[in-house]
Amino acid sequence: MILRAISFNKEIYNAPLKKQEGKAEMNIELYIPPSDIPQNISSGYIKDKDILFITFDYSMQEKPKKLFEKNNISFFIGASSSKPLRIEICNLSKQAINRVRLTHIIKHDLSNLIGSEIEELTNLRKRTNLEYADEVLKENAEELALSFS
Repeated sequence: MILRAISFNKEIYNAPLKKQEGKAEMNIELYIPPSDIPQNISSGYIKDKDILFITFDYSMQEKPKKLFEKNNISFFIGASSSKPLRIEICNLSKQAINRVRLTHIIKHDLSNLIGSEIEELTNLRKRTNLEYADEVLKENAEELALSFS
């Protein structure tokens, strides 16, 4: 099994989630808590199970909860924090998927699934965590797909 780790660009979390301007000259800016910032993202491929996994590694462990499972893709978030924890993409060899196609799956198919989940969320923290996860996955899709061989 090959394991690849990508250091996380923490600058993405320095921007406000949402800026609200009130009528009484009050500005409110919300930021992602530091505990929601992954130390890195790692990927690996388990050949005998035919699963590529992408994990968001944090300083503290949390119990995972499945957010969705569609099109051979499972997305797990933290049970209490809703921060992204793990993505599993199954049956790659059975579907004769190569690295180029896997890169497309991470950049586009996974992004579309995340986007459809975001539309249904009303919690700002959950939405923002998923939006940033989507952005990071798109930026690093090629490197994450290298774990699949």
